[in-house]
Amino acid sequence: MREAHISPLPGEACSGHQRERKAEEVAFTVTVGGSIALIVIGAILRFGVTWQPAHVDLQVIGVILMIAGVAGLIISIVFSATRRRGRASAEVYEERRYTEPPA
Repeated sequence: MREAHISPLPGEACSGHQRERKAEEVAFTVTVGGSIALIVIGAILRFGVTWQPAHVDLQVIGVILMIAGVAGLIISIVFSATRRRGRASAEVYEERRYTEPPA
């Protein structure tokens, strides 16, 4: 029977595997969130701002930010998919052998 995973309370220690996995999840979330933020900021600059400062084209900057956001989103999803695929082979199984029958 498999035990349920209970995350530690603040101040309690995590195992190295839990800490590594949590760091990967946070990195993925930050990367996806940052990419979406770039897309949103770029869209606002491209379509929502009518102010035109001298010597700066905000619409071009908006397009550049949207392209960077889409590229970052694609890269983060590809890296996440390749990391998750490799994890399945690294699973550890425990096998117990008893020398005498259980009571």
